[in-house]
Amino acid sequence: MKNVKFLFCAIVALCFNSLVFAQNNELACRKASVVPFSNCAAILLNDKVLVDEYSPEGQCEVFSEMTGSLKVATVDFSLDNFCLSMPVMFKVAIKNEQTNTLWLYSEKNFFEVPIEDVLKKCQRGDRIILVTVDQEYALPHHEIAINWGC
Repeated sequence: MKNVKFLFCAIVALCFNSLVFAQNNELACRKASVVPFSNCAAILLNDKVLVDEYSPEGQCEVFSEMTGSLKVATVDFSLDNFCLSMPVMFKVAIKNEQTNTLWLYSEKNFFEVPIEDVLKKCQRGDRIILVTVDQEYALPHHEIAINWGC
């Protein structure tokens, strides 16, 4: 009887391990099938696209006293217009002008962050950099210039 219980436990453990392996393998295959930078994304401030022109020449700029929510979302180019669809997870870094050093604003991954909190950490001449967490998303306009006024 003891051997039967042991055999039963061994079979259950083997089946469980096979199930876990199959799920992990399926996730790995799904991730491997994603083409890097296959989805375009844009930075939003208060749900409006921040870049002045979605082209290689486009620039992002905010004023030092701005408030609101900074987000990244995928962009769907259909017809002559584009619309925002899915939120994209990102990290925030600040590029220090004096040393040309990038430093991480937070270790957190964000779907949105209050821009006023980020701006509090910036000095005159700094730039805000948004970095996508997933290689699936292209974010060509990732750098935000800060206009400090006069």
